[in-house]
Amino acid sequence: MKLVIWYLLMLALLWSVIYRSALADKTTRFRIRLGLTGTGVASAVGTFAPIYGWAPDAVTVLIVLAIVNMQVAFSHFWRHGVPPQYVKPEYRTAHRRATDLEHT
Repeated sequence: MKLVIWYLLMLALLWSVIYRSALADKTTRFRIRLGLTGTGVASAVGTFAPIYGWAPDAVTVLIVLAIVNMQVAFSHFWRHGVPPQYVKPEYRTAHRRATDLEHT
């Protein structure tokens, strides 16, 4: 049963990384892209690790469950693309306040 839960968590984690990676591009901060890559590699390795004789323990499953939960919660902010705080400053769109237009 633990292995079934493990595989479901690994697939959910891999899916969340693929979804976000499809939205990320050169305008996305390097640290965010690096985090996506690292998480994707870790989830791919974790998916195949039991085939090579490694078995997850309860603590590892709980940690991955927490990470997948965070990914699901944060997916709300990625619904319309990369969140503004993850975009490199030079690629952000400048927004003017309505009060700024009154002074011109």
